[in-house]
Amino acid sequence: MRPWPIVLAALLVSPEAAAETPWEQLFGRKPNAWHDPAGRFSLDLPLGWKAHPGEATAPVSFVRTRAEDRAILGQVEVEIRPLPPDVAPKHLDSHVQSKNKKAAPGYAVLGRQSVKVGGHDGVRTHFRYRALGNVQLSREVVQTVFVAGERGYVVTLETPAGGRGRVWPEFELMMKGFSIGAAPVTNPTRRAGGRRKVRAGEMINPDAVGY
Repeated sequence: MRPWPIVLAALLVSPEAAAETPWEQLFGRKPNAWHDPAGRFSLDLPLGWKAHPGEATAPVSFVRTRAEDRAILGQVEVEIRPLPPDVAPKHLDSHVQSKNKKAAPGYAVLGRQSVKVGGHDGVRTHFRYRALGNVQLSREVVQTVFVAGERGYVVTLETPAGGRGRVWPEFELMMKGFSIGAAPVTNPTRRAGGRRKVRAGEMINPDAVGY
C-alpha cells in the first residue's frame, strides 16, 4: 500500500451511483480485457479506469477519475510476490496485514471474508486508516490476498472514507474478470536443486516448519 500520487483535496469526493454509458444501457456491457505487459495477470477494465504499469516486477496501478472534473475516486494496486511452495492464503494475508498495521495510522479492520479470485482461494480484508495520521483524510481499503502456485497476489482498492460505493460495482467487475497469466515466476533465490534459500526476515510457510 503506497501513498497516492495525487492532491489530497481531490480525494474528498462524495459517493455516487456508478454510471453506465448510453451504449451499455441499451446493449449491455462487454468485457474489456486488460493484459499485464509482463504476462502475470489480466482483468476486466471498466470504463473510466486508467492503467499505470511500472517495471516488469513492479505493482500495477489502476486509477478511476470522475469524468466531469477528473477528480480521483479510487485506486487499485495489483502487487505480485514470489513465494516458497505451499504458502496458504491466510498466512500471506496475516503477513500483509501485520505490515499494514505497523505502517497505517489508525488501522482498524471492518470485516474479513474468504473469497475466490480466478478459481484461487483468498482472503479479503476491509479496513480503514488515516492518511498522514490526519483523521480528516481517512481512507477506506479493501484488500484481497490470494495465492496461485508460487506467486502471491495482493489486490488493494483504496478510496476516500465513504467513497467506496462509487467504484465498488466497477471493482467487482475487475475482480470477476481477473485471471492468472502464464508468465513464469521469476525467483532469483531458488537454488539449482529446486529448493529455495530463505532470506533473513522473509515470510515462510508456517505449515512447513517443524515445532
